[in-house]
Amino acid sequence: MIDRSIQLGVCKFNVNTEVRQAYIQALKLEICGDSPGDLLEIAGEAIAAMQEVIIEKLNLFGSVGKAHLHETPYALFLANQAYH
Repeated sequence: MIDRSIQLGVCKFNVNTEVRQAYIQALKLEICGDSPGDLLEIAGEAIAAMQEVIIEKLNLFGSVGKAHLHETPYALFLANQAYH
């Protein structure tokens, strides 16, 4: 269904709710578990859960490997400024 939607011109899909749900679920599991860990470890698990959802969506939408399509001189300038 997603592929067909893209073919028909849909270019925006809202996935923030799913990303947030993954984050909250991971926090709940870590905080309410048998031995709650360090806050940084808990945050790391929550971030990893969000990344899994994001990677799944990037694959689903056929976006993997296409970041170069959005490179502009201004974006490259900003990226260089951020790391210098």
